[in-house]
Amino acid sequence: MVLEVRDIVVEVEGKRVVRGASLRLAEGELQVLMGPNGAGKSSLLSAIMGLPGYRVVRGDVLLGGESIVGLPLYERARRGLGLGFQSPPRMRGVSARCILEALEKIHGRWREVYRYARLLGVEELLDKPLSGLSGGERKRVELLLVLAQRPRVMLLDEPDSGVDLDSLSLVADVVEEATRRGIAVLLVTHTTRFLEELVGRRVVSRISVMVDGVIRLEGEPGQVLQLLEEKGLRGAAEGA
Repeated sequence: MVLEVRDIVVEVEGKRVVRGASLRLAEGELQVLMGPNGAGKSSLLSAIMGLPGYRVVRGDVLLGGESIVGLPLYERARRGLGLGFQSPPRMRGVSARCILEALEKIHGRWREVYRYARLLGVEELLDKPLSGLSGGERKRVELLLVLAQRPRVMLLDEPDSGVDLDSLSLVADVVEEATRRGIAVLLVTHTTRFLEELVGRRVVSRISVMVDGVIRLEGEPGQVLQLLEEKGLRGAAEGA
């Protein structure tokens, strides 16, 4: 397994927001994590990535068999973790190309980055300030920047949020392509629209549903999707 999360409990400002979560992710595997707003999904991803303020008080996170709970964010990134935020930060005066050029100095030039840029339809956006992009444009550009880090594992927090229907297929194309290249993906969403797009491509291996900081339902995509359609997020999880 490239990523293992073992029964972690996460606190933010002394409040427990994740109350026991476990998952295992293999190379090239795509898993989807769903749940209502405030369920703890984003907090789980932030804790895995090691963002400041998200304290793991119990459990462990292993990347390639190595515990990374005690490592700072930048060391986790060096080891192959990449995070796409639910709301990408607005950086005034900074363009995507500036960041890509900085990443090239670290990792070397990688022609696949510009292939992904074409797939995402963001080639014309690379020289524009990130602060001037629309929400959907920033989400697509951010996905490109995560890929440019050449991650082993991508943690994607609602990459479909604010993205129009046409762009939704572009994002799905790139997520599918990433898994084919061996990148493991843990993807958070709270809508079924994007989930149905991915499940229809047969690239999702597992769907989990988190409610109140606990993963209460997990299983095969078709089965879980049917339960979600019949009962909704909370109803499906609480009836499991």
